[in-house]
Amino acid sequence: MNVRRLRSAIFRITMGPLILVLCSIPHPAQQPEALRPTKADLTAAIDAYLQPYLDRQHLSGNLLVARGDEILYERSFGMANYELEVPNTPDTNHGADWPVPSR
Repeated sequence: MNVRRLRSAIFRITMGPLILVLCSIPHPAQQPEALRPTKADLTAAIDAYLQPYLDRQHLSGNLLVARGDEILYERSFGMANYELEVPNTPDTNHGADWPVPSR
């Protein structure tokens, strides 16, 4: 298995559960204001979930979580290019022009 496929498999395995957790949060219109998770709570939950993967350097890429037009979480992890030691940034182009999902 080449490195690109291995990284892709690791990404799907690690990010799949996170995506499921985020998708399981009810839409804000379905929750009373008092029950909606705050930006700080969401940030803490995502950081806690990702920390074991970061400790083992098993996560590389960008993660953005938004509600409507409000960005709730944006962070870059690992390297965009390990050989040249180029870190990931929010502006890193990973060569994927995927559409951004919206609600």
